[in-house]
Amino acid sequence: MAAVPGFLSTLQTAVAADDRNAVAALVRYPLVTYNNGVETARYADAAALIAAYDTLFTPAVKDAIAKATPETLFTNIDGVMIGNGEVWIDNSSLPLMIKTINAQQ
Repeated sequence: MAAVPGFLSTLQTAVAADDRNAVAALVRYPLVTYNNGVETARYADAAALIAAYDTLFTPAVKDAIAKATPETLFTNIDGVMIGNGEVWIDNSSLPLMIKTINAQQ
C-alpha cells in the first residue's frame, strides 16, 4: 500500500520527539495490547493511551519503530508488522492506524 512509507515516517517522527499526542492520533481505538499472545489491555481512547504511554512504548517498541524501513515491514492479512510484531498497523482502510502493540517484545 502506497500510504505505508508516509505513515511509518510520521510515526517515527512522533515517537522520536516523544510527542504523545501525535502518536495517540495515529492509533485506531480501542487499541488492544498483548503479552506473549495473550490480550492484556484495551485502551478506549487517546487519553487512556497517553496515560499508559510509557508502559506501551517501551524502549524495545520505540527501537523497533526507529529501525523500521518500508523494506523491513511485513504485510499479511492481519496488517503491516513493524519489527518482530511490536506494532501492527491496520491497513484495511485509510487512514492507516496502529491497531496493536505487543510491548513485551
